[in-house]
Amino acid sequence: MSGLQPERRSGQREPCCASVPRVRLPRLARAGYCAAMVMWASDTRGARVREGLTLLLSQGVIDDFEIRHEDEHPYRVTLPAGVVPLDEHQAAHFVLGAVSARFGPLSRESPQA
Repeated sequence: MSGLQPERRSGQREPCCASVPRVRLPRLARAGYCAAMVMWASDTRGARVREGLTLLLSQGVIDDFEIRHEDEHPYRVTLPAGVVPLDEHQAAHFVLGAVSARFGPLSRESPQA
């Protein structure tokens, strides 16, 4: 599991999580691990929206997308129902909703042994 390190136990000066802000993952925390929550390769909201749309496209959730920076609604997402024009704020919420709808149930399934 890359990016995961065991926390230091008593007798050691500081836990591995002391130097970097981290979020504990419930199952891993019980096992003594902590992980940095780094999900995006980009540092701007627009680039993160593009990454999210690229993820949705690669998973077949959307049919296509186009970004026209000069338009009032620059994000054009193609769905089976048609093309949906969105601004950056709407596109960010669309990505969040689509990812939650697509992958939420998968995250709740128990692994088959």
